[in-house]
Amino acid sequence: MNIKALAENIDLEEHEYLELIEIFIQSSFSDLNIMQTGIKEQCAEKIAFAAHSLKGAAINLGLDDLYKTAKEIETKAHCFQSEKIPEAVKIIRKSLDHLNDMIKRKNTHKGTNSYQVGSIPANN
Repeated sequence: MNIKALAENIDLEEHEYLELIEIFIQSSFSDLNIMQTGIKEQCAEKIAFAAHSLKGAAINLGLDDLYKTAKEIETKAHCFQSEKIPEAVKIIRKSLDHLNDMIKRKNTHKGTNSYQVGSIPANN
């Protein structure tokens, strides 16, 4: 993933984009927790709401793969096709963990004092 190119695509400096990505990661882990609660409670509305939130943020940041997976979850929740949702949630979690690790490395490499976003354990 080319952070600089993603930043340029939405007319931001790289450091500005990184700040937005850190916020995105935090809110996305929150959305994942809501989805997992929705899965446990068999509540399609919770799942769809959280997927919609994540989907919108992802597309605005140019994170197409996350957008597509969140869109898939939202669609399946609206159609009450819950059997494949847990696997898609795992894919999003892995993508967010990867993105989070990449941001941490970038911040460490640049020596910034920016806050670090931590991963939230999966609720299987």
